[in-house]
Amino acid sequence: MENVVLQEAKTVAIQPRLIPGDTDILKVVQANALATSVQDMTLLERRIILLALAVINRSDQELPYVRIYTSDIKRTFGVAYNSLGAELNEATGKLMTRYAVFLRTRHGSYSKISWVNEVHFTSGLDSEDGMSYIDIQLHPAISRYVLQLTGRFFSVPVGVLARFRSMYSLRLCEILMAESRGGKVRQVNFDLPELKEILGCNTKAYHNFSNFRQRVLEPSQTENKEAGFLTFDWETINRGRQVIGLKFSVQVNHGAMSIDDFREFESQDQDIRRLALENSMRESGFTENPRAYTDRLGVDLVERIYTECRQVQMQNKGTKSEIRNFGGFLHSQLKQALENPPPAKGAIADDGFEHLTPQQLQAVADRLVQALAAARLEYVMQRWAELGEGEQNALRERMMRELDEWTLAALRKAGGEEGVAFHSAIRRILEAEGLTYPAPLASIRAFVSDDGLAKYRPDLRQKILRYAEEAE
Repeated sequence: MENVVLQEAKTVAIQPRLIPGDTDILKVVQANALATSVQDMTLLERRIILLALAVINRSDQELPYVRIYTSDIKRTFGVAYNSLGAELNEATGKLMTRYAVFLRTRHGSYSKISWVNEVHFTSGLDSEDGMSYIDIQLHPAISRYVLQLTGRFFSVPVGVLARFRSMYSLRLCEILMAESRGGKVRQVNFDLPELKEILGCNTKAYHNFSNFRQRVLEPSQTENKEAGFLTFDWETINRGRQVIGLKFSVQVNHGAMSIDDFREFESQDQDIRRLALENSMRESGFTENPRAYTDRLGVDLVERIYTECRQVQMQNKGTKSEIRNFGGFLHSQLKQALENPPPAKGAIADDGFEHLTPQQLQAVADRLVQALAAARLEYVMQRWAELGEGEQNALRERMMRELDEWTLAALRKAGGEEGVAFHSAIRRILEAEGLTYPAPLASIRAFVSDDGLAKYRPDLRQKILRYAEEAE
């Protein structure tokens, strides 16, 4: 049955950037002025913004959409929210009301710009791979503080920012990096009321300097020291007995790049190359998910095919054989490589088991979650096919009443009832109606057989299953 709402829904064309498997190799690059703006948001909201900033390239011409899964937040920041999907949903709504406030003078003049242009939340029940996520695009006004920067900016590794459990500690790291020009200036002075306002501490609770010292300065000093990237000491600037300012002594350790010291540079370099390659593929018109090819073929081979396709495109420019759809041409070449793949490089150690890097562990876990989601979806559509026409029509009407405009547009783009988006929406409705899955589909551990992970060491199998359960 053709639905009128589907016919009228607008097509939304989005090619979001994804968060790489190993976020420790990412850096947040921002203008000094942005870091020293007033930022009234929760720690979770700030972490979402940081992940979005981290995959934006300074050379970008415009701000991209960024897709952030709940699993991205969990593995990046080491959090164990029991209801992260619900909290992500709540944070998504609040981010639309958040501003960066730039203090222009000490007399109360300021400028204000929105942080977010668009944000779309997709629940795990509606997601094609069973995981909640958001698609977020920062406001165009933010672009002047993160794109095409040539001076007055700094960078901090995401792995460093992920260590902070206090918003004050995180913000002081950013503010001191900005004011010290990335650690080039050792001494930084602040007017105390201005610093309190930037940190969001200009309330009665922090009016007494003793409270501000005990609740903000000292914990932040300890947490930054433990993070190992930026350390600082401070002393007061007084007018008589009144504290009117602070003098910070700042030292930056630019070698503190990773949370886990055992991660090898080669693994980090591979992730940097993967991210850059996948972004280049999307920006060149490649409409498939690049990760599906870099995972199966490897970064080296995909990079080589991409480079060769670019060379062919340049050689044929202006001729009868000119390549007008580069994304489609690249896709055809990658499909050929999948059909005739080169021999895989072995990773078998002396104990006879296949060993994996932390990034590869996460990739295996993500694939298991996606496979379970696909199996559940197949089961749902079998149950759907068994329903009578009247029951199906009733569920269609309920689904259309409950869907938002964004999801309707996605349904339209995905081919109506033949697309996975429609199947996912039906799954959500049937689950709400009380659908239960058979035992093999009830959980990730039930779904994954012992034989399926037999090639990995027992401890790695448990890690894979734990990662998969966190992402499920």
